[in-house]
This record gives sequence, C-alpha cells and structure tokens, in this order.
Amino acid sequence: MKQLMRAVGLAVGIAIGTVSSVGATSIEAFNQWKYDDDTVTLSKSEVLRIVLSNVYHAFDWANAVNEGEGLRPLFCPPEDLSVEDELVIRMIEDELQNPSAYGLSFYPSDTPIELILLHGAKNMFPCR
Repeated sequence: MKQLMRAVGLAVGIAIGTVSSVGATSIEAFNQWKYDDDTVTLSKSEVLRIVLSNVYHAFDWANAVNEGEGLRPLFCPPEDLSVEDELVIRMIEDELQNPSAYGLSFYPSDTPIELILLHGAKNMFPCR
C-alpha cells in the first residue's frame, strides 16, 4: 500500500509538473548543462531572483509530493496563481517586516533567506 501511495504521489508530481513547470529545470537541460563551463553574465539581483524563485518552486514541488502522499501541504497558494519573482521577493520582504515564526519580533541577520521565504509563503498562503 505504501508503494502504491508513493507511485500515486510521483504520478501527481509528474502531472503537476507538466501543467506548471514554470521555473523548472528539465532532465534534458540538467544533462546538457551539468558540465557546461560557458560563462553567463548576470547581475547579483538576477542571480538572487533566479535562486529564490527556484527555491519557492522546490517548496511547491514538496507540496505536490506531500499531497500525493496524503500529507498536509506546507502552504496553499491559489491553484491559478502564477508565482513570479516579484511575488517571491514580496513574500520575503513581508516576512522580514512582520515575522510569523517562533514568536520573533525580528530575524537575526544570519537567518537563511530560504527559511524566511518558507515562512513568508506559509503566511501569505495559509492552508485552511
């Protein structure tokens, strides 16, 4: 039964991935780029936005896996919402101004921004 649930979870994840693969890296791209040393010039802001957007999408994949395995999702964004870089930045900025985690009034400066993003997403898209 457990194997069946995992298979269902994987199928759900794959189905969701084919519908909303914004920001996702395909196996084909991974295989082409993993040893490609060509130089790409990006600003620090562009790199930060790409990284944080991909972190958000990884959390969203974790939601899909959790749901496929019958577990509670981490956060519950509207199904039709397209999460763009600006929204990810806003989640972080909102969470930095009004911490929702651990009863804090502020986050220490060495707090991982990915953790702040997770709390920001949970705060912006609570599951009801």
